[in-house]
Amino acid sequence: MMSEGTKQGETERGNMNSSFSVQDSAFSTRPAAMAPFLEAARQIAEGFWPQPLVECGKPIVAVLCNLAPLELIHAAGAVPVRLCAGEIPGSRSTTDPLQSAIRNPQSAIPDAPRDLCHVVKGAAARLDALKRQTGRPPAAVIVPSTCDWKSHCCGFLGLGDEARVLAVPRDKSSAGARREWRRQIGDLADFLVARTGTPIARGPLLKSVMLYQQASRLGRRLADVMTQPVPPISGSDLMLVFNLYYSLPVETWMEAAAALLDETRRGLSAGEDRRSPICPTRLLLAGAPIIWPHWSLPRLIESLGGAIVADALCSSYRGFSDLVSMDETTRPALIEALADRYLLPCTCPCFAPNEEYLWRVEKQADAFRVEGAIIHRLKNCYLYDMEAGRLEDLFRRRDLPCLQVETDYESPAPAALTTRIETFLDLLRQRRG
Repeated sequence: MMSEGTKQGETERGNMNSSFSVQDSAFSTRPAAMAPFLEAARQIAEGFWPQPLVECGKPIVAVLCNLAPLELIHAAGAVPVRLCAGEIPGSRSTTDPLQSAIRNPQSAIPDAPRDLCHVVKGAAARLDALKRQTGRPPAAVIVPSTCDWKSHCCGFLGLGDEARVLAVPRDKSSAGARREWRRQIGDLADFLVARTGTPIARGPLLKSVMLYQQASRLGRRLADVMTQPVPPISGSDLMLVFNLYYSLPVETWMEAAAALLDETRRGLSAGEDRRSPICPTRLLLAGAPIIWPHWSLPRLIESLGGAIVADALCSSYRGFSDLVSMDETTRPALIEALADRYLLPCTCPCFAPNEEYLWRVEKQADAFRVEGAIIHRLKNCYLYDMEAGRLEDLFRRRDLPCLQVETDYESPAPAALTTRIETFLDLLRQRRG
């Protein structure tokens, strides 16, 4: 017999596996303030960067990880963007060389290994698209060495003097590692000045820090609406908003996010219910990053009656979870504070030990009253494979049901994955009693 969750998702399943549609939603109505995010997402899914970024008239600095301080880039008069992406299909003719690279990013990388990291593949296509749309390469590309693929990707991506690799310490608890990281971030500031031609003075740096503090608070307030018994927005839509933080100028993102927060709060005050008639199952999504337009997993979960009320992904909420702690506001003190903010709270599985990640996931599970957890694993990403086992042990100790799933950023969601998630959600509904 077909479950209620299956019936709900049956009409959507056809375009679910494509992962790139933003037209459907798990809710009967979508907040009107999602419109600018959906337009930016559409442009990315078609192989382009969003127009607000391309038309901003500022230098662009690309990053390949959340460990690169965005405030430093902003203070240098540039716009930070994240190159990381899933494989991006194009909607135009395949005779276009850009679309050929987008449909098969590995073809744009000479002598690429067969099992090249999917994030690096996506970065190759995104970098090519950025060059073609702006007519020039990014002013700089910052590559924190969180894994072996990141450490060696500069050659694959054809990067030269514009690249800056940050040597990420594996044990961030030592005083020596902290000193070395601070030194690297100080050198990064000088590198950005050289690449953009804009001095990073104390005043602009402080303004950039305060601006990003506001953006982080805004992201946290948006996440907090999901603690409501009836969330006013679908989890996949909120994840999309968080993803686009790294593809838009921060001012553009903040304006759209503030409008969305205002609309969701007004909806809560008015008692609006945008949900489907079926009461969703509250879920936490953890593990490897899920980056737009690789969206088959969150959409599949919601089509089957699950509600992603919280995520512990570096590609989504985790970028908003910490603020810069400032004791002084001199230029050196601000740079040191930024270095600490990006290193010390980071819960990337490249760090060992990494108990803080488990602690944060546990706190999220409590705060958002989740009924189960889904652990996402990315094919060939061994760091997250190892972390998945630790997460499973944590959930088992808490008697919180969990399910491990693997995707590869390229293939559509297989029927077996649909069946596994459907069975898992049925189990959680039975536990409700």
